[in-house]
Amino acid sequence: ALYECPACKKEFIARNGDVSSGKSTKCKSCSMKKAKTKHGDCKTRLYIIWSDMKARCNNANHKNYNDYGGRGIKVCDEWVIYENFKDWALNNGYEDYLTIDRENNNSNYNPTNCRWATRKQQVNNRRISYV
Repeated sequence: ALYECPACKKEFIARNGDVSSGKSTKCKSCSMKKAKTKHGDCKTRLYIIWSDMKARCNNANHKNYNDYGGRGIKVCDEWVIYENFKDWALNNGYEDYLTIDRENNNSNYNPTNCRWATRKQQVNNRRISYV
């Protein structure tokens, strides 16, 4: 179908499902432009943790999607915004050597179910999958 790019007002072709899911909301030219972030954290470890957490839950092409989004695990609405996740992390024990861990592995990523844990703690809290 034909759509109008909200950024440059040029028309572009996209599949209906891509537009309604938010996968394709701009023309190719505007989509290729690097988005500027307000926080300046894009290359930090915390930002990468946040970004990967969202990808595991939302991107069916992510290598671990089946263990997260594919099982219905979601990121809470509050944490869709990086600054909210960062505030929670810094106020709840984030250190560069820790990883994000869901206390209940069958529940979502949210402030009441997540903690910062060592690799050893996380290994001891993993879900056992039987094939």
